[in-house]
Amino acid sequence: MNGHAFNDGKWQWIEMDFSDKAALEKKISGYHVDDRWLDQASEGETNNLQMDTTYEGREVVWGSLVYDHDLEDPESERVFHFCLTREFLLTDHLDFDVFEKIDTSNIMTKLDLTHTPIEGFMVFINIILNSYLKKIDLFEGRINDLLWQLERKNNEKVLSQIMKCRHELLILKSLILPLKEIEIGVPEAFGESIKEGPIYNKMRHRIRRAFTLVTEYGKEIGSMAELESVKADVRGNEIMKTLTIVTVLFTPIMAWGALWGMNFIHMPELDYKYGYLFAWLLIIVNTGAIYQFLRNKGWMGDVLNNRKEAKKK
Repeated sequence: MNGHAFNDGKWQWIEMDFSDKAALEKKISGYHVDDRWLDQASEGETNNLQMDTTYEGREVVWGSLVYDHDLEDPESERVFHFCLTREFLLTDHLDFDVFEKIDTSNIMTKLDLTHTPIEGFMVFINIILNSYLKKIDLFEGRINDLLWQLERKNNEKVLSQIMKCRHELLILKSLILPLKEIEIGVPEAFGESIKEGPIYNKMRHRIRRAFTLVTEYGKEIGSMAELESVKADVRGNEIMKTLTIVTVLFTPIMAWGALWGMNFIHMPELDYKYGYLFAWLLIIVNTGAIYQFLRNKGWMGDVLNNRKEAKKK
């Protein structure tokens, strides 16, 4: 167990092993904390927030929070458990090494400038938010690259990358939502005056910024997925149109070939000296007539133009 006193001893941050139920019960004696949480505090691996506000001045908020998660590894969740009162902040081990460029001494200085454990808890939330915002910032370059790849390549690999980005954004959103719950829950437990503090407002603005970015990036990814779907539909229509045109153009040779392949005894054109040449001329004339008919109707223009554009690219 490690205890840290801040602001000339006005409040304490206590780090301890939450699997030691007896020690945990001793520290929170006098507060109404759910016994089920005490039994499972060290085992919880999901976000949750609970509180008790029965007695004024003895309010308590407790729960678990995922503070780090590798977006590509579903088993990489790091969870810390906490119990917050007006007198102290109780947590299990919070590994600051997972945060990039974090100076532990700087964190302790920030904590020493806070007046209550509630403000100290918000310092930790702001640190977690900073790490989330850095992860969100990485999406800007990736989304910009995807946007141009979608225009130039438009293949299955690009669609796979779009789906991967969408999945990662959903994970980030699921990590930010519990922080939004804390933003709402802390004033609910300890009073609206909490909202007047600068640390709370900084936390609120960061949550709003993170949520806005994730939401907007999600919309952009959604638009890209829709664009990919539209392009795939157009390409499918072009393929069907091309196959239809090819089938129609080859209809004369198939029809005449079927007719002359019947092998009837009395087929006078088979005895003509120039019957073979006549057959080819008839097929070519029929095919040309059908082709010209399709051109006049404008049913071949898009296919030909798309081929020319593809060659230019």
